[in-house]
Parts: sequence; structure tokens; C-alpha cells
Amino acid sequence: MPGKTSIEWTEYTWNPITGCTKVSPGCKNCYAERLAKRLQAMGQRHYLNGFNLELHHDSLEIPFNWKQPAVVFVNSMSDLFHEKVPLTFISKVFDVMSLDCTPEIRHFRLGQSDRDSGLKTILQTPQAVCIQEKNGAACGCTLPG
Repeated sequence: MPGKTSIEWTEYTWNPITGCTKVSPGCKNCYAERLAKRLQAMGQRHYLNGFNLELHHDSLEIPFNWKQPAVVFVNSMSDLFHEKVPLTFISKVFDVMSLDCTPEIRHFRLGQSDRDSGLKTILQTPQAVCIQEKNGAACGCTLPG
């Protein structure tokens, strides 16, 4: 579920997809997998299947309900470019980021993926979207004022 977060470089998380599979050494100690197990034990509806990959179509509407400017971490609990996520769903996520915002209203950050397979080059990246560097460095985008 979306919500306020204690992650220092963002204000909200938005997870239209949850779950993942490990593909690189960087996945060995995945925080999202550990957190998903805890959320599953708490009965959170998007984690009833633990860390298995799931698309949450109902979550696509969430950003339209936010009224204040914010920095949003997209898919903190998954990989938007996972090979089992259909391009149509990835496009819907990008559409929401594009339709919902301008940089003055919303700023979305995506973590860089080991799986993107060039998808980012064929998708139109909205002005308010920043692809975070793998090392966690800021993307260089201007944050909303």
C-alpha cells in the first residue's frame, strides 16, 4: 500500500506491483523480500502471497488521490521491469506518472533495474520521472519546490 515512508530521499512509496525473483548478487539480501514476509504475517492484502510477483491494478488510481506535492518512490517492493510484468502494465504505470503530474506537483523515482532489457528506451519517460542510479545516487532531476 502507498504511504508515508522513513526512506530519507522520498516522501511516499507507491507499489502497483509487489514481489520479485532474484537475478543478481545485489538481490541476495533483499529488504523487500524480508518486509513482504512481515506484511504477509500481518495480513496485508497485497502480500497474501508473500513475495510472489503480483500486479495490483487497483493501485494504479492511488496517485490521483494525493493532493500535495511529493517525491514518490515507485515500486519499492518490486521491479517494474520484471520479465513477467507485461509491457501493457508497465505502460499503464508510466501513463499514471505522466497524467498525474508535472514536476511542480509530483516527482516519481524509479530504481534502476538489472532487467530493463531496453524497455526504458521504448517507453516515453514523463518529465516528472527520474530513474535512480543503481548505486543509490540521486538521478539529478530537479525536485519539486
